[in-house]
This record gives sequence, structure tokens and C-alpha cells, in this order.
Amino acid sequence: MSIKKNILLAAVFVLTCSLYAYRPVGYEQIEVWASSENNSTVPAVRVIDESGLTDDLHDNHDGGATMWLTVPGAPVSSANTNTETGPAWIAFKFDKPRRLGRMWVWNYNQEGLNWGSTGRGLKNVSIEYTSDNQNWHKLGDYVFNIAPGTAGYSHNTEIDLEEITATELVITAHTTDGCWGDGTIGYGLSEVRFFSLETQASQFYPIDTARGVYPDVTLSWLAGELTGGAEPHAVYFSDNYKAVLEADTSDTTGVFRGFHSQPSYSPGTLEDGKRYYWRVDQYNDSNPESPWKGPVMSFSTGHARYRFDGSMSRETTESFISRAITQGDFCRPVNEEAFEENKRMIGNIGAKFICRAAIAWDVPHSPTDFHMADDDYYYETIAGYAAKMQAQDHEALIQGTIFETTYSAYSAETPDRVAMGYSGAGVEQIPIPAWVFEEFELPVEQRNFSYEDMLYPDGSFRNHWLPGASIPDITRLETKMWFYYRGRRYIDAGFESIHFGQVLAMAHNDPDYSSWYDVLGRLREYASQHARRGFILCDSHARDGIVQGGEHLMDINLFPLRPKEDCSEEYNATLEFDHIDSIYGKSKAGMTPSGWYCDALPYNVEFDNSGASNPGVCGGDETHWPWGWDEISWFAHCDNDYRNYWIEYAVDWLKANDAVGYVRMPGHTTIAADPIEKGDGSLIWAYRANMPGTVFPDAFGQEQTIKKIWANMDTSTMPGIQVEQSQYQIENYPWPQTQADDTLQSAFQAGLADLSVDSMEYGQALNIADSTAQQQGGLGFGFPADNENFVYGDFEIKFNQNYTGSRTLRDITVFTAPTSDGRRFYNLGFSYSTVDEPDVFKSITRVHGLDDSAVPAGSGSVIEIYDGGTGCISNVDTLRITAGIAASLDGGAEKRYCTAFIEVDANMYDRSDINFDDSVDLKDFSTLARDWLYSSVLPLSNSSFELPDVRDGRISSALPEGWNLNGAVKIYDPSDAQWPSLYSPGQTVPHGEQVIYATGGTLTQDSGVLIDTDTTYQLCAGVGVPLTSTGSSSRISLLAVDGEGEVELAAADAVDGLYIMPNPVPLIKGEWVLQSVSWDSAGSEQLVGRELRVSLGGTFVHLDDVKLTAAEKTADIDKSGHVDMLDIELLGQSWLSGGR
Repeated sequence: MSIKKNILLAAVFVLTCSLYAYRPVGYEQIEVWASSENNSTVPAVRVIDESGLTDDLHDNHDGGATMWLTVPGAPVSSANTNTETGPAWIAFKFDKPRRLGRMWVWNYNQEGLNWGSTGRGLKNVSIEYTSDNQNWHKLGDYVFNIAPGTAGYSHNTEIDLEEITATELVITAHTTDGCWGDGTIGYGLSEVRFFSLETQASQFYPIDTARGVYPDVTLSWLAGELTGGAEPHAVYFSDNYKAVLEADTSDTTGVFRGFHSQPSYSPGTLEDGKRYYWRVDQYNDSNPESPWKGPVMSFSTGHARYRFDGSMSRETTESFISRAITQGDFCRPVNEEAFEENKRMIGNIGAKFICRAAIAWDVPHSPTDFHMADDDYYYETIAGYAAKMQAQDHEALIQGTIFETTYSAYSAETPDRVAMGYSGAGVEQIPIPAWVFEEFELPVEQRNFSYEDMLYPDGSFRNHWLPGASIPDITRLETKMWFYYRGRRYIDAGFESIHFGQVLAMAHNDPDYSSWYDVLGRLREYASQHARRGFILCDSHARDGIVQGGEHLMDINLFPLRPKEDCSEEYNATLEFDHIDSIYGKSKAGMTPSGWYCDALPYNVEFDNSGASNPGVCGGDETHWPWGWDEISWFAHCDNDYRNYWIEYAVDWLKANDAVGYVRMPGHTTIAADPIEKGDGSLIWAYRANMPGTVFPDAFGQEQTIKKIWANMDTSTMPGIQVEQSQYQIENYPWPQTQADDTLQSAFQAGLADLSVDSMEYGQALNIADSTAQQQGGLGFGFPADNENFVYGDFEIKFNQNYTGSRTLRDITVFTAPTSDGRRFYNLGFSYSTVDEPDVFKSITRVHGLDDSAVPAGSGSVIEIYDGGTGCISNVDTLRITAGIAASLDGGAEKRYCTAFIEVDANMYDRSDINFDDSVDLKDFSTLARDWLYSSVLPLSNSSFELPDVRDGRISSALPEGWNLNGAVKIYDPSDAQWPSLYSPGQTVPHGEQVIYATGGTLTQDSGVLIDTDTTYQLCAGVGVPLTSTGSSSRISLLAVDGEGEVELAAADAVDGLYIMPNPVPLIKGEWVLQSVSWDSAGSEQLVGRELRVSLGGTFVHLDDVKLTAAEKTADIDKSGHVDMLDIELLGQSWLSGGR
């Protein structure tokens, strides 16, 4: 079946000009900057980000926070040397050349001083543009109308842009009458919107990177405006990204799917759990510009266990509740950034059942009147956000709420509630639609809901919650109508689950629950015809469930976790059968509303929020509250390690003791009791599972733990997916054929020492090397790089257990011999472990900045890295070297040479006698190589973030080509003037000119590479910490993805001043380091065939030069990851026989 498409698509504004319709250019497709910004709350981006707009009507925020404002009295300037000067200007750069038709303008609309502050609005302006980023043209002089200074302001200036083709556009205020006031308090705008003639296909369904797509999906799109002819749509479709990207109409492999007359295409029944790619080109044989090539889109199909239509099987029910998360008010976010961050987290962890996504405990009030109900605004808002989530994950099950509450606007007690600071909105302000009367076979009236007619007749539970806020009686007709009204509106908003709160509290006059069966029966009947998938899943807090005549009222049970406090250690708690009213072992048997029988109804347990008594005290009177808190407050007050441990413990405990129960993970829940005080005295009032970042700096960070729990659950149950072998093959590399190498090969078998190499590139070799200066038993190795794709990595020298010689580390030196243009290794880090703690690595030192000041171009040098003297490191088990390059090749193919000589218990020869010349060549050294030491460099799009091009010195919010982003991530092109204030001398951009500036966000890219057997994958990236940054952190990770979601394979984290794990390289202000992470597919056969996704992000760091490699191991190599090598004491002899 196909789900009903209540998927939110961008609105299409039809503005007729010539023969075509213009479409709005999204703010994510525009970069904006200005002559000045008065402060951080009124940046230029406010002009395009739709802040302050509701249904295209602008507010009049009295602080001007939804508008752009310049610094008062700023000097006259110009956007560039080719545009006019003026007291204020604002510039726009588009993501591609755009054929612009219209521009709408909302002028500065703040109420207040000086012409009501609307005098700051621009008046006489010039508009200039460029289509090639070189030659500028003036479109003309225009007048922007003054804003009214009131809310509900519709744009009142419309500019005909005459279908110019522009990459950038500048609006400059005239020196005379450039604004409606006198200019002394600044210049500003509220909003502008550009409309362009879109020649490419757009508004794709499914949206890019959608997951959970049904296998019978029909692809659709909005045709480009210049498309013409009988069959103008050329479609390309495959499971191979590169094939779709490069194919044309001459393709005969099946990627080209022909020309089509309509903007839709059905690819047939697709495989479950697989990623597909598609592209649509637009044609018009009568237009010489044709064809217009479209972008490559992708989506992943879902799995049968998440599909339902009209009813839900037991397998599907348990699949959803095993991936449930309480994400309170997910569809009522505080701002767009919060929604996107929560949507990112939901996708990252793989949640499928998003619970309490819309919470209406009281009556939702109007956004402009705190004491007036506005249900239309509430349902329209949550419908929009639900549709966005469902567009991203077609399988997502989103839950609304109808609680055991009714609020009055006009009761005698309501003023007391308002005096306490609560909203005065109530049910009496909500009109009853005709369809409610018709459902209950009542005459249609024009009236609002009645608060008094919902209450218990005997006055029970009146004002139970607050003055004018009571528990309703479900047997009252008005209550039934109210619940039906709210439930049906949730269904119309795209919600497929409803939580009904404490149903028993509303059923004191309903002993057989017939009223509840009646209301839910009506909602289920409506859902069967109108819900997205013909069904709603209902739950409530009724512990073991409500069963009448052998039939369950609810589809699943839901109850608090009921942790039992353990006073033996602070904040400890456990789960137990029969602890107070816990649900464990008590869920009732019966027939479910979907028609399947169960001995015990499957259930969720969640972290409840309700109150507190003696916070932090164990053994109190209120046994429902562990350590004196409600459950989520207790959980939030635990330390991070214990929180991570406890949710894993709870999942395992249920699996072992009551297999029909599943933990509903905590995502976002109010800390109702005893908020957490921060160091600055401010309070944290909400628990969030997100990793801390710019959007939620106080989040609690259980995101990765939840993801790991669910990923492990999936890998043990997910059926295997048959896929083709990886298209990236590793080429064999022959053994060296010199006499010296024969000696090395013989010693190789002795197995007295091990060398583990993590990440070498195809075509390169690890070089075991020495010179006449190294006759005393030192170990040397070199890393040559013959092209720009050389990948940095870790190299470990590990003593074999059979080695009986000295294990003392005396000193470390580095010989670096650059080429004539100065290419060389830039970073080397050193750490060690001891025999007693072989897995614990301690940093020795690191060297960076191996630039011309250390090693002049064209010469060689030895640099002392570590000299133990009398304090040598003893009992060494492993020495680890992390090597990295941070020098740009600028597209050339120059070589870099670096050799590190590691002296192990050696009396060093006088290094002053070493003679080097410009012709140093590691090819003269004996070489030990095996095919598994090489890594094929896997293609990543835009790996150094050079696209789109950003103006020098600017930061752009444009999406880096080839990447997806979540949160605060921007492209930055630091200027030469800015660089000294950002980084220490000698530091350079690792590659190209542009970098990523991450302030809490994450970038991801699906590589198109399918995981192969017995292969090691490594991801590396340059990480820079500006001198001005504080609290910097970074994270890179490798993930496996399919239609189900993603599984994190390996990750490396770093924070300011602490070491990156697993690499011993700290983040240090003013410097660039190399962060890497690797993963071996051996032993993970269930992941073979999934696609590799790379992820990188951080807080207040720069990122650049991302590399992904794969190294295949041959069958005869020890899978421990170590290549056996000769006894270190024999190395000198073998090197001498090979010579230099």
C-alpha cells in the first residue's frame, strides 16, 4: 500500500509574468551580508529567514529582533568596488545563477521612536547585480514603501526584477533620503523574498534522503517552468549514486528510464532496506538552453515490520514500541532550530514512535493573546511539523495527547488561575464544528463547548489541577464530544497515535468503560477512512490495561517505570516486580483492537514527571518518587555515566524479566520538580537526550547510548540484505624483489615484533629504513605520499610477547626531507602503553608546524622530538605514532617525504655527521609491503568544502555541495587579514581556501560505498581551533545506513585541551590537528552491503580536508591487524644489506 501523502511540500507562489510562474527562492539557498549589523540580535540574515512572518504577515516586535538594523552613524561604504556607495547596503548571493522575476519587500516594522521607528526603513535605493561574479549591472533606482509599524503587515513593495540572471544582488540606500527617517538611528529591513524562474525540476517526492519509503512508491516532482514537449521528463534511477550522476540518454545499462509525459515515475516494487538514487532532467526541444539537468536525489526503503494499513499486527506493534521515545512537544518547538535539532536526533538514533509530540494539557492559547483559545493555530502548527517529520521518515508514528483535564475561560475560579500566572484560555472559547453534532446525531447548533457540562455532577475533581481546571467525566455527552473533536483533529493533522492520560480518573461513573469504548470506537472508525494509514494506536496510563468482554480498550499499555530507590549508594535505583503499583508481570490478556490475541498486552514504560517531596533524600514517604523526585527529575540529577548505564540496565532487565515490555526512551520531558541549578545560578527545567550543542547547550547527552541500544537490537534481528560486491577493488602489490627484501621476508616469519599499520593509501608503501647513522638498533619508517590523496593515520610498533630484549624507550627523532616546494608531514603525535596496561595510551609529545622554519625547502633535517635522558620510559608494550599532513597540494602531484626514526634502547650515533642532499628518495630504502597495507581512497564529494564559492572573509549559511547538515554549520573563507587573529604562525588551511565552521552542528554524506568483508575503513579530517574559541569540541564518525536507519560503527571525539580518542592529539587553540577514526568490518557480516555514511561536526571548530579510505586484508594475513615483523635487534643488519 502507499501512505496518504499528507507530506508537507513547499508552497508554490504563482506570480504570473510573461508565460511563466515564479517560485520563491528559499532562505537556505541565499547567503546574505550587510554594511553593518547593530548587534547579534539583528543580523542581516533576519531579512531572509522569515522570522516574524506568519502567513506572510509580519509582526512589529518591539525589540526589532525579527529585523535587520545597521549600526547608527556607520560610514558610507559599498558592497564591493563595482557597486554604489551609501550609508547602508545589503547583499545577497544565490546558490546558483537564478533568473529573478520579482522581489517582495517588508520594510522595517518596529514600533517606537522616530516615525514609529519605521523611519529606519529603506526608502530610495539602487539595485545592482552580477551574473558572472565579475561584471556588475545596475537594474535601477527604486522606492521602498514605509511600513505601518503594526502587526499583521503584508508586504507593500513589489519590485519587477525583469528576469535578470543573477548570482549576487545588492540593495544600496541612497545618501540622500536613503531611509524614511533622518538616518541617525540606523537603517533596516524586515524581510525580502525573491521569486525566480525555476528551470530544473523541484519539490521532489520523496524528499532527498527520505527514509522508510514504501517499496511501491511513485516518484513525483514539480516540472521546470521552461519544460515543454510531449515527453519532457528524462528519468534516471539506480541503487548506484555515481551511475545516476553520470548517466545520459545514451545509457544502455538500465539507469536511464526513458522520457515521460507526466512529472511522475513508478520504478516498480523495490527491495526493502535499500538506498536508491534518482535524477530528473527537463527538456524543451524548442529552447536552445535545454536540457536542464537535475540534482541527484536519494531515499531509502523501509521494512515490512513498520507497515500497516487499517490495523496493526503484533510484530508491527512491538516494532514501534521497541523504538519509542518521549519527545514532548516535538511538533510545537520553541523555534525552527530546535525542531531541526530534534529531528536530527530522532533520525540519528532511529526512533520510529515519537510520543507526546503535541501536548495540550491545558487549552492552547493564541500566539497573540495569552488568555484566548486558538485551536486552529494549534492544529495547523502541529500538522506542519508532523508533515515535515513524515516527509523525512515515511514510517514515523507520531503521537498527540488528550489528557484528563478541562480548562475554563469564564468560571468563577478562572481569575484565580490567571492571577497565578497561567493562561485564561478555556473550552468555552472553542466553537463546536457541525461534524461533531452530526457524529452524535444531534441537531447542529452554533455554540461553543461548555466547561460545566464536562464536569462530574457531584462536584468531584472540580478545580483538581488549578482554579478553573478540572478532571472531566467521560460519561458526560459534552466530554465525549470534546474528546471526539480533539481526537479527530489530531487525525486530520496527520497524527497516528493518541495518548489519553489517566483514563480511570475520568471513569468513576463508567464502571464498564462503555463510554470510553464508545469514544475510541468512533475515533477508530474515522481513522479507518481518514488517517494516513487507516489506523490510530491508542494508549493511556491504566497500568495493566482495560479489558471488557475479553477485548482491550487500548492498543498498548503505558505506565511509569517505577524505579525503586537503593539507599546504599547515592541516587541508585533498580526495577522490581511488585514494587508499589509497577506494571511488570501484570499486563492483561485479551483481544486487541487490531484483532490479535495476546496473553499479555505489549507495553511501554516511561520516565514519569509529576512532582517531588524531599528532593535528593532516600527513604521518604512518597514511594512513587525515587530519591524524593519524580522519575525524570531523578534521572536528570544522576551523573551522566549512571544515566547511560541505567537505561541500558532497564532495557536488559525488561528483556530478561518481562519480554512484552519496552522502555520508552527519554527524549524531551519537563523537569517538573526541582530544576537543576547551573554554576551561574540559572536553572535547567527540561531533560533532553540530545548531545549538547549550540541549540541545546544544556542537553544531557544520552543520544548515543540510545542509538547504540537500538542498533544492537537491530543487528541481532534484522534479516540479511543481499547486495552487490563493493565497486571499489584493492589492487595487489607485489613483494619487493631485492636481496635485502629477501632478508626481511625471512625475518618477517620470525614473529618477534609486530607492526600494526592503520590507514595506508593505495599506491604507497610503509618503508622500513635506516642509514649509516642508525647502526645501533633503531627502528625507522617512512611515509611517502605520491599524490594529494595521501591519508594520515596511526602506526603502532608493538613488541611481540616472545621478544626478550630491552623495552626501554630512550628517544625519538624525526628526519623530514621535503621536496623542493616544501611539501612534508605537518603533524606527528607520539604515545605509548606499557606491558602492565597495554590498552592504556599515554601521550609523550607531539610535533607540529614542520614548515620552512623547521625544515628549509629542498633540504633534510633531523628534529629531536623526545630525549628521555636518565628518565627513559621502561617496560614499553606499544609505541603509537599518529601522522598527519596539513599542507595543501593545490591540485598538484608533488611528493611528500617524512621518515621517523624511533630509537628503542639505542645509543644514538652523532647525528651531526648525517649528510643529506636534495635528492633524498625513499625508493632507495628497502621496502616491506603487502597488498593489505594499501588503502583505496574512496570518493567523497566536495571534501574540502570549496563549493559553493564564498566571498573572501565571509561566512555563508549555504549548504556545502554534496553534504547534508543538521544544526549550526556554515562555510567560511577566512581572508589573509583575518587569519593571524585565528591561528598561530605557521598554521595554514589544510586544503584549498574554504573550511567549515561548526558551532554545534553536524555534516553528513552518504559515500555510495557498500561495506565489504574483511575491510578496514578510515575517516580522517583536519580540525582547527581558532584562538578566539572557548569550549571547542569535535566529533567524526563512520556509520552504516540502509532503509532502516543508521548504525554508528566508530567515532572519535575531542574537546579543547583534551586528547582525541582514539588518537593522542589534543585540540589546542590556534592550531590544526588531524582527527581520524577507523573500523574493521571483520566479524560484522550483518552490516556487509550497507552504505557507508561519514559524519563530522563540532562546537566552535573549523573542519577541512575530509578523506575516506578502505584497506582490504588478504586471506592469509592475521586478522589481529598486526603484520609480524623481524626482531628489532636485527633491523640494523637488514637495512645495511639494502643500503641507501
